[in-house]
Amino acid sequence: MITDTQLFRLVGRLLLEDAEFVRRFRGVLKPEHFRSAEMRVLVDFALQFYDQHKVTPGISAFAMEAESPIKTWEVLGVRPELAQALVKSIREEPNPPTGVDQYVADRLEHYIKLQEFDRAV
Repeated sequence: MITDTQLFRLVGRLLLEDAEFVRRFRGVLKPEHFRSAEMRVLVDFALQFYDQHKVTPGISAFAMEAESPIKTWEVLGVRPELAQALVKSIREEPNPPTGVDQYVADRLEHYIKLQEFDRAV
């Protein structure tokens, strides 16, 4: 059983490292689907990076973005230390066993549908 917290960390990791996962969700997943400002920033960063470069950014690129003094994270609703904590938690999340990425994708699809329904009501 994967908790919602683990699910979101795995989603973050897959968005940063798995091009197939990004291609599957890039037309559907939106930053506003997440309540956490940190996840909204990660989703936006990963999708924009992929659209621009056609490769995933990797955790290291997001870490550099999170540590960048040029970025005004407070304007985006994220305190810099929270962005860095997100990077740390994604790095510390163990690599998922084979097949878990499909489970994560299925749960994410369900989560997106719920978010879209909530926004429509």
